[in-house]
Amino acid sequence: MIKTAARRTLTEEVADFLASGPSANEIASYRISAEAQERVSALMERNESGTLTSDEAAELDEITVLDQLFTLIRARLISPAPDDLHDGQGA
Repeated sequence: MIKTAARRTLTEEVADFLASGPSANEIASYRISAEAQERVSALMERNESGTLTSDEAAELDEITVLDQLFTLIRARLISPAPDDLHDGQGA
């Protein structure tokens, strides 16, 4: 019997990337794999057509959270939060 490899979730892909200790530049330029992008596109199409299962809806919600997280991280890399500008020396 031949076993097929289980598809990695986008969360697992991102966790593996972050666990590798990427630099700020690597984080800023990070892009999901082509396989993950195809999955996102398929889920979005199913969502638009109203054929998304509850499990797929949860997966799409998880993807949205990851996208928001990376958007926030990239914004912070470009422009530090106001508290970070004081270098811990108080206002």
